[in-house]
Amino acid sequence: MKKYELTDETIEFEGRKLYRIKALKDIPSIGVKAGDLGGFVESEYNLSQERDCWIFDDAKAKDKSYVCDNSRMYGNSSMRDYSSMCDNSCMYGNSSMRDYSSMCDNS
Repeated sequence: MKKYELTDETIEFEGRKLYRIKALKDIPSIGVKAGDLGGFVESEYNLSQERDCWIFDDAKAKDKSYVCDNSRMYGNSSMRDYSSMCDNSCMYGNSSMRDYSSMCDNS
């Protein structure tokens, strides 16, 4: 079963159309409940349907950026290009990742 779906709520970000995500099931380890709205993605490629990763608030992921494992994005953080987050990494505030940057482990 998928953990989230793309909603009809969209924004334009750096020339791309992004979709707000909505939880389809509870993710108790991070306090997400089914029906909660999350941040924005360009496509399902940007956020893994596996494990406990999540994009909160108005955080954004686009292009071929990828969030997986137990990673989380908060606030107005953004990912673009081929950047990736894995393991238990977190982004906050107005932080951004681009090009081929990556965050791993407990960063």
